[in-house]
Amino acid sequence: MAQIFVRHTVNDFSKWRKAYDAFDAERKGMGVIGDAVYQSLDDPNDVTVYHAFKTRRRAEIFVASDRLKEVMKDAGVKGKPKIWFVKESKKPRKAAKPKSPAKPKKPAKPKKPARRKS
Repeated sequence: MAQIFVRHTVNDFSKWRKAYDAFDAERKGMGVIGDAVYQSLDDPNDVTVYHAFKTRRRAEIFVASDRLKEVMKDAGVKGKPKIWFVKESKKPRKAAKPKSPAKPKKPAKPKKPARRKS
């Protein structure tokens, strides 16, 4: 599994979002199996998009496609987007705790002799 994040600035988020949503079926046909859109809290036209793919190769083909470049241009993407490829870093499984060596038994305390009644 491979994922990409794409960050770019757009002229108008509403126009960009309509174009993004209209491209959904094509995007899936190009290998996208999961996606999400994020907007900066400080600038709604600063957009980061997440896409998931079965393989890195599929992600690379998607990013290099002329059709994607055309859709991004028509949607109002400004400048060159920043794109990075990632994979999920899963939490390592906990190893079984090694058994601690048995504690040596303490020597039994000597019993005090019973007192005799006189």
